[in-house]
Amino acid sequence: MRAARAVQEAFRLRSTVAALGFSIRTIAQLLEEGKLDALVAEQRSQAGSRPDRARGERRTERPGGARIDPFARPSRPAPPLPETPVDAAAEEQPAADTPLTDAAAEEASDEASEA
Repeated sequence: MRAARAVQEAFRLRSTVAALGFSIRTIAQLLEEGKLDALVAEQRSQAGSRPDRARGERRTERPGGARIDPFARPSRPAPPLPETPVDAAAEEQPAADTPLTDAAAEEASDEASEA
């Protein structure tokens, strides 16, 4: 986007979309005329002897040099843990410290008021 804005300001275009369209038309015209290869060779010769990794140093690279593939299929979620069998007697009797639900609390208060 910085390059599009630079082209937009240099040629006084109204939008970045216009700058991108102008750039593509210019490159296409150079390609049709056969001047693109000459222009690329000229730019490479003017660049001098800069290291090949000069552009890559700005990017933050992951340890080990591994790059993430943005189109890779995501990994599968971990399988659920197997359930342990619960004692049937423990299921029927509520624990003393377990809070009662609203309906159970209402029944317990009804039974206490009747007694």
